[in-house]
Amino acid sequence: QRLQIEGKIDKTVIPLVDQLRLNQIFFNLLSNAVKYTPEGGSISLSLTENLATNNKLHFTASVSDNGIGMSQEFQQVLFDPFTQEGRSDISESRGTGLGLAIVKKTVDMLGGTITVDSKIGKGTTFCIAADFDYIKAEDYQARTAAKEKSAAIEMLEGARILLCEDHPLN
Repeated sequence: QRLQIEGKIDKTVIPLVDQLRLNQIFFNLLSNAVKYTPEGGSISLSLTENLATNNKLHFTASVSDNGIGMSQEFQQVLFDPFTQEGRSDISESRGTGLGLAIVKKTVDMLGGTITVDSKIGKGTTFCIAADFDYIKAEDYQARTAAKEKSAAIEMLEGARILLCEDHPLN
């Protein structure tokens, strides 16, 4: 399988988002894409960030594959817990049916939306959209530098140092 990653990330800002949860979403979507895309297939991840007019960072992402796809009927229930499409051709790679339910719940908790477009034998695309608060990258870097400097000073505060030198020039 071939993985292609594309991104249009706004480096002037840093989204205020639970990074662990966002990673969990992509881990589940990408692992499903790998699981249901036959050898020689392709998977793509696309990320885009844009500053929105509501002082938010608009985040969109899609995970696409050209794998086995899903029926229209299954797409209506795929985010329900313990739901799997009944197929005999992939029984050895089945999980518990909780991955997409977790993804949906996490996307909802982040205030976003997730949609799916799939056709049997053609593949699947999951699209996520969410708006996040953000801070300017330069503000974050200044705060981080100040914290590091403060921590270094605090670590040395009250310390006693013994300096010894055996060369007269020094």
